[in-house]
Amino acid sequence: MLSYQHLYHAGNLADVHKHALLAWMLAYLAAKDKPLTYLESHAGRGLYDLGAPEALRTGEAAAGIGRLEAAFAPDHPYRQALDRVRAQHGPRAYPGSPMLAALLLRDSDTVHLAEQHPQEFAALAAAMLPWPVRVHRAVRPWRLVWARGARSVLELPVGTIDRTGTEPGDLIRFDPPPGA
Repeated sequence: MLSYQHLYHAGNLADVHKHALLAWMLAYLAAKDKPLTYLESHAGRGLYDLGAPEALRTGEAAAGIGRLEAAFAPDHPYRQALDRVRAQHGPRAYPGSPMLAALLLRDSDTVHLAEQHPQEFAALAAAMLPWPVRVHRAVRPWRLVWARGARSVLELPVGTIDRTGTEPGDLIRFDPPPGA
């Protein structure tokens, strides 16, 4: 659904929960020697201004990150990433998952971000300029399938693994917008 704009919901309670876990997982995976590939199919803009009229209209950020920010220990990867983003972009800046991946992953890792919405894509491309990430306008739908004896299987279009350098064990994040 191209009418969905995450800026109205950025920093809400679900966002904070998702981003805190994602930051912890990325920091954990990045501590290993092996490079990894991060793929995100519905990336959004990557960086949000919680002082924007859209964000203030719903009040979701105040009930989410506004209420929980102080609960994160200084050494939590999410807290550290949030502090870095705010030091660089101001006190109302809020990192989306693409920004968290860019901040927490290493130069040896590969990041692929896709966003179909034209304005969100433009904002994402601008926000990701300082990092060596690949921003795509959209990706073809992938599907999860069942296979006997497997915990999970992800079926990708032909050539995706070679093109993206994806390997078994890599973290692939799917976060479609509501209604998609």
